[in-house]
Amino acid sequence: MSLCKVIASLFILVSGLCQAGEQYAVFAHSAPATFSGEAVIQSESAYYVGNIKNGVPHGQGLMMDHSGQVISGEWVNGAFNGKGVTIDLAPVKTLKASKEKSTSSSHNGVLIIEQQIYQGPFNHLQLPHGKGTCYKGSKQSPCTYKNGIRQ
Repeated sequence: MSLCKVIASLFILVSGLCQAGEQYAVFAHSAPATFSGEAVIQSESAYYVGNIKNGVPHGQGLMMDHSGQVISGEWVNGAFNGKGVTIDLAPVKTLKASKEKSTSSSHNGVLIIEQQIYQGPFNHLQLPHGKGTCYKGSKQSPCTYKNGIRQ
């Protein structure tokens, strides 16, 4: 599945969530510090759709910045905690997924970049780092990354 299809799927999912049940609150720039609930926030640098607590993203949500980067997953006190998916279209198309918090010194995840897949450990900078498995088409091979550079 291409990254464009993934992004389109995410937006279809979000638009479906927005239409189901109660409407989302909509805010320009930021939500009031006293607001908790589901909202759409349009700031000068990004759009956010999801759960808000005390005026900041908290819970499940999706953010897209104006460069095209999409972050979907779990937010805690206004910050993405690393459990979810990050899609970055510029300058190189990439998709990163993790089931663990990225704030730890090391976590496992998947990175798709230019039709190649890396599965393995990432460092605290969210770069591939360590021994993992690389895939290209139907070929699978062990590979090692050090601070995002394949060795």
